[in-house]
Amino acid sequence: MIEISEKDFLSGKHDTLIFDELAKDNLIIFPSESSYGFAGCANKTTVCEKIHKTKKEEPTKPVGLIVDDTNKVEEHLHLGEKGKELLKNRFKAPLTVLFKKKMDHPSTSNDYLGIRIPHNKTALKLCSFHDHALTAPSANLHGNPAIYSPIEIKKYFGKTDFIFINGGELKTRAPSTYYHFEEGKILRAGEISLTEIQKVLK
Repeated sequence: MIEISEKDFLSGKHDTLIFDELAKDNLIIFPSESSYGFAGCANKTTVCEKIHKTKKEEPTKPVGLIVDDTNKVEEHLHLGEKGKELLKNRFKAPLTVLFKKKMDHPSTSNDYLGIRIPHNKTALKLCSFHDHALTAPSANLHGNPAIYSPIEIKKYFGKTDFIFINGGELKTRAPSTYYHFEEGKILRAGEISLTEIQKVLK
């Protein structure tokens, strides 16, 4: 594992390193709004397979995605203007929205794909390194709690060849709210209520 500080990453000190690692289909462990996560190029099957293997989960489990611009996923998803508006809204906490797919995508074999636009600077900067969506599942073993501590990250993934952007001890909070756009319901509760979502859609 190659460890770099979040401060150095945001300063641009490691831009070439990060760009090269993403281009080689490697994973970046980064501090998201909720917990540490795995970032990689989501349009690559090898990246999604690496995530499943690392997390020790079933290869059919969907992988959540992040983008900094909805244009990066319009060819893959039925977003619509309301969907774009929902993704771009700056809620108080992370919101992942499931949209119906237009075509196959390596991150899921289901009919729907979950995506969000992150609010924190580190995730947004990572998104800017690629023309497509990035993966953003929690960096933990399947079935285990989300990880907020650099010590835990090093304990479980210290022997990997991943880049670790160390953002220090993260504030413990609920995971991203999962909202099904077509069905109009919350699939996984987080800090955002259905009422808040419906207000944006109206």
